[in-house]
Amino acid sequence: MARSKSRAEAEAEAGAKTSDLRLPLEEEGEVTPVPVDPVAADVDVKPSEREADLIRSEVNLLVLPFFALSRKGLSRLQEICYHDVVTRGGERVEILWRVTANVRQGFPGPFDKEVHKVVEQIIGEQLRTRPLPLKNPIPLGSLYEFCRRMGINSSGQNYRRIKEALKRITLTGVESRGAFYCRGQERWVEDVFHLYERVVFKGERLEDGTVADQTYLYLGSWYLQNINALYLKPLDYAYYRGLRSTVARRLYELLGVKFYGLLRRRGGEAEDARPRIQYRYSTLCQLLPLTRQRHPSKAREKLAPAHEELIQTGFLADVEWREAATRDPDGGGQEPDWLLVYVPGPRAWAEARGALRGSTSMTASALTAEGAETEAQGLIEELLRVLGDERSRPFYAKLARRAVEEPRLRDLLFRCLSEVKAEWREGRIRNKGAAFVDKLKRYCKERGIDLGLRNE
Repeated sequence: MARSKSRAEAEAEAGAKTSDLRLPLEEEGEVTPVPVDPVAADVDVKPSEREADLIRSEVNLLVLPFFALSRKGLSRLQEICYHDVVTRGGERVEILWRVTANVRQGFPGPFDKEVHKVVEQIIGEQLRTRPLPLKNPIPLGSLYEFCRRMGINSSGQNYRRIKEALKRITLTGVESRGAFYCRGQERWVEDVFHLYERVVFKGERLEDGTVADQTYLYLGSWYLQNINALYLKPLDYAYYRGLRSTVARRLYELLGVKFYGLLRRRGGEAEDARPRIQYRYSTLCQLLPLTRQRHPSKAREKLAPAHEELIQTGFLADVEWREAATRDPDGGGQEPDWLLVYVPGPRAWAEARGALRGSTSMTASALTAEGAETEAQGLIEELLRVLGDERSRPFYAKLARRAVEEPRLRDLLFRCLSEVKAEWREGRIRNKGAAFVDKLKRYCKERGIDLGLRNE
C-alpha cells in the first residue's frame, strides 16, 4: 500500500515543479504592459495565528467563473461561458470554459458561492491536520456548523438552503477545452466533469453502506487532484466577506492571483515601478461574469462601485480605462472594447508577499514584525504617491505604522486617499495633504478612533 505523503513532502514536491507551471488564462491581453509569470504555487499550508481568516482556494476557480454574481435573472440563467483564442507554444489555440445548470436545480448563485467558501475553509483546515493525499469523502460537519461559519441563523429554512446549494453545485456541469489546468499532470484539461461528484447528508448512506453521522462530500477528480497538488492560493476571508459588492469580491479573487504572479516575476521586490496588469473589458465580462455593455459610460457605471470599494480598502491603487481595438472571439460581430489597467495597492502587495514567503495570514494583527513593516512601507509610498509631499514622510511613517496596528484606521486611510484623489481631479481642493489630514481627523473623531499622533 502506498504511504501517504506528509505535508512537508508534498510541499517540497510541488515546489520543485513551480517554474514549469502555468495559470489558467495567462495569455494574450491579460498581463501587459508588465510581463507576468502568474504561477499560483502551494504557498500556504502552514499554521497561522488567524487561520479562520483564511481560505485556500483552488486556482482555476479563482480565475474561471462558476457562480452567478447576482440573483437577478438567475432563474432564467442556463449557462455561462468563457471562450477565447490564446497563444501557447507559439500557436493559436481556441479555449472554452462552459458551466451548465441542471434543469431542476438551476444555476449556482451568490448564496451557493458562500456555501462553497465554507467548503473551501473546511478543506483548508483538513490540509493542516490530515496526511496527504486527501481522499473522498470529505467530512464537512453539521449544517449548524455551516450556518455558524456563514454568520446566518441556524434555522430549518437555512438548513434547507444549504442542502439545496450543495446539491445544485453537485449537479452543475463543467466543460473545459484547454481552460482548466491540472497541476499534478501539468496539462490543460479537455473534459466534461463536475466540481462535486456526490453529497451525502446526515442519516443517508455512504458508499460502504454505513449511515452518515454528518455531511460528507465527494469531490470531482480534477478538483481533488489540484487540492492534493496544492494548486491553491490563500484568500483573506475576513476581507472578502467585508466587501459589500459581489463584483468587488470576484475582482479580488481574480486580480489577487495575477498580482501574486506579478510580484513573483519581480522576485518579491517592492512596487517602486508601479507595475500593473490589464484585461480587455470583453474578457473581464466573461470571467466575472457580467453583461457586456456597448457604451463606455454604462460599462464604467457597472464596474465603478466595485473599483471604488477596492481602492478605498487598499487592494487597488488605481484603475485606468483605455481605448482598445474591437475584437470578437465568438464570431457574433464586432463590438466596442476597452482595456482596464489595474494597479495593485498596499493590501494587494502585502497579501502577495505573504503568499510568496509562505505566510498564511495577510491581516494586520497576524503579520510578523517583518511583514508589518513591509505593509507599513507600502502605505508610506502610497501616501507619498497620492499626496506628493516628501517633507511629510515622517508623519506618514507614524500614521502608516499606526494603521497597520489598527485595521479600522487603515480602512479610513484608504477611504480618505480615494476621496482626495477624486476631489483633486474635479478641482475641488487645492492642497491634497491638508484635505487628507482634515478628512482623516474628522472620520476618526466620528468613530472614536485614536490616531495616536498627539504632537502632530
